[in-house]
Amino acid sequence: MDKMGFVTPEEVWMKGELAPRILELFSTPGFRERPYWDAERVLENYQAFLEGKSPYSTEFWRIACAEMWLRQFDA
Repeated sequence: MDKMGFVTPEEVWMKGELAPRILELFSTPGFRERPYWDAERVLENYQAFLEGKSPYSTEFWRIACAEMWLRQFDA
């Protein structure tokens, strides 16, 4: 039998229970200082998503994961 993948409900998480944590993450000085993304734009776009003004983007999840990884392993 072939492997069967599944889709994670990241959009539901990002708009629901994770929203306060993601907002906090995207608002920290460390996040804003990273050269990998435009932190102000990321936060604006995420807030627009939360307000229902724009669709979900998987980039939010990827950026949040990258930031948490950098906090753990970046020297």
